[in-house]
Amino acid sequence: MNYSFLQKTVILSLIVTSFFACGNLENSTVDVLKNPPLTIEQYLSDNNIQNAIETREGIYVQIEKEGSTEKPRVSNKVTIHYKGYLLDNTVFDQTEGEARTYPLGALIAGWQIGIPYIGKGGKCKLIIPPHLGYGSNDVGPIPGNSILVFDIELEDFN
Repeated sequence: MNYSFLQKTVILSLIVTSFFACGNLENSTVDVLKNPPLTIEQYLSDNNIQNAIETREGIYVQIEKEGSTEKPRVSNKVTIHYKGYLLDNTVFDQTEGEARTYPLGALIAGWQIGIPYIGKGGKCKLIIPPHLGYGSNDVGPIPGNSILVFDIELEDFN
């Protein structure tokens, strides 16, 4: 298997962490190699997502409903419903009831890049690599270096 630099870094980090946590590098290495971290490509395959667009930055955008032809810009405020979860389907945040409004430019880079693919009334799934999400930082229930998945419905923007 050909691993990317990020995948190799994550695997090495897991091996080192396991070594210090367990004191047994040999068994920890075997466990990580038997169960490598899930990749975006594996997630797409496992969930039969075939029509996702890969942006040049590495985000995957699956457009479920295009919405209006006018698209938001980073300078706009967006009103959205969303659900955010990890690749193992652990939900870490979601709107309940009313949509939320945010300045798009104040949100994670993955949203700034992905949301403008849809217009008002549009729906999409964004699969965001760590460097366009929260990077190596733990943020609440989100572990550092997490790939993030968001189901987003764009209600409005201005």
